[in-house]
Amino acid sequence: MVEKNKFALILSAFLAGTFVYSVNSWFSISGFYLVISTVIILTLVVFVSHKSLPVLDLAREQTLSMVLLTFILLGFTVNIVDINGELSLAMFVNRFFYFLSFMASILFLFGKSSVSIVNRLISKKYFLLLVIALIIQLTSLRVIKRPDIDVYDVLKNGPIRVLRLENPYQTSATWTDLEGKKFGYYHYAYGPVTIYLFLPFDFLFGEPRYLLVITSFVTVYALYNIAKMSGGTKEYAQLLSLLFLFSPKQIDFLSYSWTDGLIVSFVMLALLFYKKNKIELFSIFLAFSLGVKIFYAIPFLFFLKKPELRTRKFVLPGLITLLLVHLPFLIWDYRAIYTSIVKINTDPEVFASLRRSGLTVATFLDRQFHYYPPEIFFVLSLFFIVILFWFIIPKSRDIVITITSVSLVFFVSVFLGPIGNASYYYSASCMLLGALAIVPSRKNTFIDD
Repeated sequence: MVEKNKFALILSAFLAGTFVYSVNSWFSISGFYLVISTVIILTLVVFVSHKSLPVLDLAREQTLSMVLLTFILLGFTVNIVDINGELSLAMFVNRFFYFLSFMASILFLFGKSSVSIVNRLISKKYFLLLVIALIIQLTSLRVIKRPDIDVYDVLKNGPIRVLRLENPYQTSATWTDLEGKKFGYYHYAYGPVTIYLFLPFDFLFGEPRYLLVITSFVTVYALYNIAKMSGGTKEYAQLLSLLFLFSPKQIDFLSYSWTDGLIVSFVMLALLFYKKNKIELFSIFLAFSLGVKIFYAIPFLFFLKKPELRTRKFVLPGLITLLLVHLPFLIWDYRAIYTSIVKINTDPEVFASLRRSGLTVATFLDRQFHYYPPEIFFVLSLFFIVILFWFIIPKSRDIVITITSVSLVFFVSVFLGPIGNASYYYSASCMLLGALAIVPSRKNTFIDD
């Protein structure tokens, strides 16, 4: 598939995937059909030849400029808290800088001007938007000082227990001897990488979300450099990285401390190392992302559809890193970590209400036809998805097709799975930004990279 086809279709899939969760973070019938739309578009990218499906050649920078304007406007309107009556100082600053972000993004539509001050603004537009985004993110944390969500309690109270020589995975949910003791959370549902990285921020600032602010700019750095290394123009690289930073729900995910922002930063750094032909580091950073959520190993398995990655140089560093990341807590108490990140997270009784509110086929059947599939349905569907896609997705030397294949499996496995959180779809759609960053390259083979 030629590059113009890839750009247009992958951008369309990214937009559809982004809007899956941008307006409604839980189940909605519009989100249901947007997932199907995204899967259809990704299927076209992976399976259909460009000769049988020609696509219009879009002007990339102009297209991304309009998408950025739309994202900022949507983010301005959907991330609304405390707007009636007198605004808090943080909310006032937040809304004002959102206004500035829209005005600054318009600078991407202008060429050189005869007015020197306008030219200076145009030349500094990327830096201005980065500063504005940082202020928006920091003030958002002040607007929602303590989000009413269990994720925040887990990340704030769990890692710090290590300094008291306590195992964050040992709670009343995993140890009957601890019944009645309160740790500020029910069970630690995330992998050890979150403990290692959130601990300094919990200790120094008492605020885990500062890490997510930093990692969002790490993602921007990685996307920008991937696009530049792939032959993209400076404006293309700037716009693509800003699409991530001003994604409509980015502030919402940050405010409520969803860990997928951390996962996306690891994936983008991994792709950056891939472009630098540092395959071991590519593998290691993918492993770090699995050290946050181990279940993402299912779609990530499809990186192996790229034949050049079926080597010890890629596989061994990732496996060793994944083992080393988990080893301290496996030695400390393997039952506690297994119960926390695997057993409880797959328990249909514990997450009964969550399962029936997520964006999945099962939730659709439950709401539309009053039938919720039995547990065996999810096991069989997952097994079927992995086997089917492994045999039908073609091998490709093109890393863009490989990333798109991973995203396709990601969307389908979540859609047919038991829990369809907005954060899962967020990670799946952000994968496509990595593909778009590499698209400008004339050749995307392993040798070229």
